[in-house]
Amino acid sequence: MSTEETGLLVDSHLHFDLLSEDVRNDFWQGRLGPLDFLLSAGVWPADTKKNRSLFAKPSGELSRLSAQVAVASGLHPMEVGLREGFLDDAHSTLWELAEQGEVVAIGETGFDLSPGVLRRADGSSFEKGELFLLQQRALAICVEVAERFSLPLIFHSRGAWQATADAVLDLVQKRGLRAMIHCFPGSASEARRLSEAGVYLSFGGVLTWPSARKMKAAVQACHIDRLLLETDSPDLPPQLPDGSRPERNSPSFLPLICQTAASLREMDPGEGALELGRHTRENLFRFLWSRSEDRA
Repeated sequence: MSTEETGLLVDSHLHFDLLSEDVRNDFWQGRLGPLDFLLSAGVWPADTKKNRSLFAKPSGELSRLSAQVAVASGLHPMEVGLREGFLDDAHSTLWELAEQGEVVAIGETGFDLSPGVLRRADGSSFEKGELFLLQQRALAICVEVAERFSLPLIFHSRGAWQATADAVLDLVQKRGLRAMIHCFPGSASEARRLSEAGVYLSFGGVLTWPSARKMKAAVQACHIDRLLLETDSPDLPPQLPDGSRPERNSPSFLPLICQTAASLREMDPGEGALELGRHTRENLFRFLWSRSEDRA
């Protein structure tokens, strides 16, 4: 898709600091297609602080005037077990980043009880309950900072969907926070219920996989005002029209994801994708900066 065909798209979730220098420069030079705004999620506050220079727009001819990388940081549930001795330090650094205006959202946070995450770095394993308590503590830190600085939350969920859904609904409905579930893993009925409750749901490259029937149904059911599109680059690359799947994901694949979502929602692949791109752009900016919004 060209810029004229889609308008300007926004990537609601990726890891800009984990992309290659070439890909980052391609974004600033406008070579990744019709993207001008990326939301980069952080896995640990100390890493976000260390890498902050990577998010800054280069000076001179390399940068496009309107391009921007916004930064989030959190205590990723995949990292919590590996850095359990550093939660207090992470709390302090996350607070500092928020207080200094270095981040526009808090995340990733949430729950991950998948087999790989349960394994410790030393080869032993966590009990699920033990790791869950650590991830709950990390989530409480993220919620505290988000509430104090009126920032939205970005959730990750794997192997612990019900706990994630319950936590998100409580935070949105009872405490008035804004929340996004990235790479939404729930069903169509859950997508409908959560999005109607005000939760933002983000869908990425997995949407293009033929096997992703559950996610395809979920994107069809999500309320249009709570729908977001992402790449999660460099992870979870899409399946391309020729049936191949790249080794690493890139923001350049967002137009394909947008076309796929538009088609699933029975929108015209041309004008419909343009309309969906506008919607997801407005939705992301509302998620990030609207502190008092009406429910969908």
